[in-house]
Amino acid sequence: MSKNRFFHIMGYMHFSNNKSPKASTDRAWKIRPVVDVLQRTFARGYRVPPVISFDEATLPSRSRYNPTRQFNKDKPHKWGTKVFVAACAKTAYCMIIEVYCGAKAHLRTPIAKDNNSGEAAVLRNVNALCPPSPTSPWRLVITDRFYTSVKLALELLHRRVYLTGTIQTDRSGYAKNVITKKKTRTVNKQNVMVPPQGTTKFAENKQFPQLTAVMWMDRLPVHMLSTGGSRRSSTVMRRVHGEMKAVPAPELVRDYHRWMGGVDVHDQLRMQRYSVQLAYKTRKYYKTLFRGLFDMALVNAFIVHRYYRKVNNKRPPKHFAFLETLMEQLLAIDSVEAFATIEVTSYKCAGANSGVSSERWIYAAT
Repeated sequence: MSKNRFFHIMGYMHFSNNKSPKASTDRAWKIRPVVDVLQRTFARGYRVPPVISFDEATLPSRSRYNPTRQFNKDKPHKWGTKVFVAACAKTAYCMIIEVYCGAKAHLRTPIAKDNNSGEAAVLRNVNALCPPSPTSPWRLVITDRFYTSVKLALELLHRRVYLTGTIQTDRSGYAKNVITKKKTRTVNKQNVMVPPQGTTKFAENKQFPQLTAVMWMDRLPVHMLSTGGSRRSSTVMRRVHGEMKAVPAPELVRDYHRWMGGVDVHDQLRMQRYSVQLAYKTRKYYKTLFRGLFDMALVNAFIVHRYYRKVNNKRPPKHFAFLETLMEQLLAIDSVEAFATIEVTSYKCAGANSGVSSERWIYAAT
């Protein structure tokens, strides 16, 4: 297929009817059918794991006509559509996605008591993944400070789901006696940093003993909330004066460092040099978002294939090799048939006595 024909077909690519009544109420209506299909496909392709990492991802888009565009200074791409992602904490497989369309998009969801809280998004997606049942197995959800709250921890505990995550100290109901007023460590008269790195404070809820508030001193104080997390002493590896050293920490802190990066790993695979979304630009914002969702599907396919190879004691492929094989299968060609035989022509150069060969590639598919 030629480049001009490809862009000609892309000009007529649409996913939804603009005259639908929902087009005026749903900000993500342009890509809603694609999101719905991916929701069903992702759920069928993977079993819900025991540990779930919940975080947000960004589909880069700087278009002013994108009604779902958000600004996030902490992301590599500052402008884009925010997507809530629940991923497997071990393999980084994306199990469910939710396009953020504004605070008023979910009017039926009970309003959170904490202002600017994302706990409603966690509840919606956890209920979709693990419907409440008295016989369902216990699971663990890892969140960051934007989502964690006392109310969310108790709601998930009633659904047989544990929670571990960092928390903002101004959350309603959080233990005040573990909050440290010092934002940084200081040097005492003996030229020693106080409090020492690895210092830990615990606070247990009287009504719910499984609910634990933690202050763990890293380079800066880290406040956490956990239900069912172990308080036994352990260690985590931290860089101190340019060297990796073991720092004392409770096991729940180690679990957080171990399992929190599921969504981040998925984003790293999606935003690498093989990204379809970043390969070229289009004027229509919804086509850019579609390619971002397509990248998420490609990453999930790569994760499943890599896991399958590991289970069967086979060498897992590299990311590029997997995409190359997938491209050949979609084109229904073999790697040998991807290009025709190189045509070699010989000619005499001016002022030279010997023949010089000139190689010219002839593409099999045009």
